[in-house]
Amino acid sequence: MLQYITGYLNSNVTPGQAGNWVWALIYILIIFAGISLAVIAMNWLERKVLAHMQVRLGPMRVGPHGLLQPIADALKLLIKEDIIPENADKLVFWLAPLMVVIAAFTVFIVIPFGPTHAVTDMNIGILFMLGVSSLGVLGIIMAGWASNSHYPLMGSLRSSAQMVSYEIAMGLAVVSAVLMTSFNAGGSGTLSMIGIVQAQAAQHTWFVFKFFPLGLMLCLCSPSPWWRKPTARPSTCRKRSRNWWPASIPSTAGSAGRSSSWRNTRPCWRFPPSR
Repeated sequence: MLQYITGYLNSNVTPGQAGNWVWALIYILIIFAGISLAVIAMNWLERKVLAHMQVRLGPMRVGPHGLLQPIADALKLLIKEDIIPENADKLVFWLAPLMVVIAAFTVFIVIPFGPTHAVTDMNIGILFMLGVSSLGVLGIIMAGWASNSHYPLMGSLRSSAQMVSYEIAMGLAVVSAVLMTSFNAGGSGTLSMIGIVQAQAAQHTWFVFKFFPLGLMLCLCSPSPWWRKPTARPSTCRKRSRNWWPASIPSTAGSAGRSSSWRNTRPCWRFPPSR
């Protein structure tokens, strides 16, 4: 067993290609922990930066300068009561968020962090990444359908339509990077994520600069699953039923920030009542 673990240290391929499940599991745990810590750090930074931009203190209660506030929020979410509609399909209702989370983490299996620092390298890595990331749309539709109500279903269809529309643009931008890999002596391209990185190193230029408009389009479309600016934000039933849009809703991560922003909003224009 020890030889099985240490034997991979002299390998020049990924754990998945080498068939070493121990190192593959280690890589998965490292990636999971790294992504979780990155989310915690970005959550705290966003709230603090927005607070200072608005001449506020931001999170200050939990830990020094509120450093432990994201952990406290995570614990609060874990121990909150799970409310399931009475007529909902409970199995699908539970599987919907699980589908979104699994799709988000599974993408990182083929993303390289070094020449051999990836869980595995597939010859269709870019297609795998685009296909698995698209499963998040299925989770949103499942959530709307499982609620057994017309309004959540309409909201989920609107959100999924927005995500699909932006993913089409992202897919076209990614195709340009795949085409750039064929600019070599052999004239053959690759769909491997590690192969794309190696092609960039061979051409001594990041592909985002060679196709700058498409690279910019990729950067603008990437936040679409987050429903953050510059992409559109799905509207809620309350805003539609009251026939006005809030003048400004700051993009805050905490529920306290969101509630305070709702209290300070005013109608910017009114639509005639629907008949």
